[in-house]
Amino acid sequence: MTNKAVNGFLISDIKNPEKILFEAKRREAFIKDIEKMTMFDNRMMRCVFSGNTELVKSILKTILNIDFRIDGILDRNDYVDIEKQIQAHPNDRALYLDVYARDDSGTRYNFEIQNDVGRMSPERMRYNSSMLDLGSLKAGMDFKALPSTFVIVFCRKDLYKKGEPFYVLNRRIRSNDEKKD
Repeated sequence: MTNKAVNGFLISDIKNPEKILFEAKRREAFIKDIEKMTMFDNRMMRCVFSGNTELVKSILKTILNIDFRIDGILDRNDYVDIEKQIQAHPNDRALYLDVYARDDSGTRYNFEIQNDVGRMSPERMRYNSSMLDLGSLKAGMDFKALPSTFVIVFCRKDLYKKGEPFYVLNRRIRSNDEKKD
């Protein structure tokens, strides 16, 4: 009996060479798929962000120029969640946030990774932002207690075609262009 390595597989007894060849080709195709992936691929995005709170903190610090703080024992499900589902009622449209984070002050962040710029309409951003508020207030609490929220969208292409590396959108009162937090 001879031991032989074929495409990373050790073959000690070739009983089914077709199966071995099939597995080798499948492995090669899988490696080619991985080599083509970017952060805009859902599978890659999940792998990169999953459990990587430090990366989320670094992105928030870079983009928003803030110090994202999480004190005490870190529970990933409390502070950073990948593909978090939010749904107010079973009949309502569910929202799947690519990356959801909450800091110690209660501020909530949503990162969306978009291949298709056309899917990131102002209405969708509004919906994401409003769903971040869901469950923020208990009965009788004042609306001023709502936490700050940020929806951050990473697009493969320039969404507004102005050549900027990023855009900051705020709510405005139209009559006098006053900023509304």
